[in-house]
Amino acid sequence: MKRNCKFFSSLLLLICFLLIFQTTIVYSDNDDTSIIYGDLNGDGVVNSTDINLFRRYILEIITDIPNSNGTTVIDLDGNGQINSIDYIILCKYVLEIINTFPVENLSPDLPTPNNGLTEDEQLLFDLVNEKRIEANLEPFILDEGLTHIARILAQEMSDNYSVAPESSFDVLIRENKIPYTVAGMRTAGNHYIERAVNRWLESEKNYPIILNPTLSYTGVAILPNGKYGNSIVQIYIRK
Repeated sequence: MKRNCKFFSSLLLLICFLLIFQTTIVYSDNDDTSIIYGDLNGDGVVNSTDINLFRRYILEIITDIPNSNGTTVIDLDGNGQINSIDYIILCKYVLEIINTFPVENLSPDLPTPNNGLTEDEQLLFDLVNEKRIEANLEPFILDEGLTHIARILAQEMSDNYSVAPESSFDVLIRENKIPYTVAGMRTAGNHYIERAVNRWLESEKNYPIILNPTLSYTGVAILPNGKYGNSIVQIYIRK
């Protein structure tokens, strides 16, 4: 009788062990924590090496991310797009300005974030930031208040079929209580956003403003213009 009890006890312990072991294996195979956001080269560390890789990726010097998880690890705001905003977030993380990525704080019950830009405005924002990254400068940080002002000015341009607004941008900045020490603005009327940016950079007047390292915040706007195709506005400030 004792022998039977010991046998069944041993058998029960073995079954429990196997169940625990099996559960561990299943959990390990489906563990999402293996994704380390910002770790482009897959070495388990997020540092300046990853920033350099991201810079090369944005500039299309490289077309693939070394990390086996691909572009998932660099969609740092979780909006499904890879652009200069994600690059800014990575720089802030490495510099310890932030200690988590926005994508890590997303709730599955909430919609993905949206910076509020239209597709054309996002293209303008990215194109200018790509030029700054090429020049080894920090990319502009998008400012919602400046974008609001830029849209007011772009609407004036469209209403008047012009390439410049009537209102003064610095007055609007002050009226909207946005603190700044230096401010600038570039406008254009053009069917093609890329062409407008290239013309800004070809201008001796505009080039030093776009690539000014002391300017850090920007707002952008693009609206249809019946005469010129698009009313394009970008405002820059230093806070």
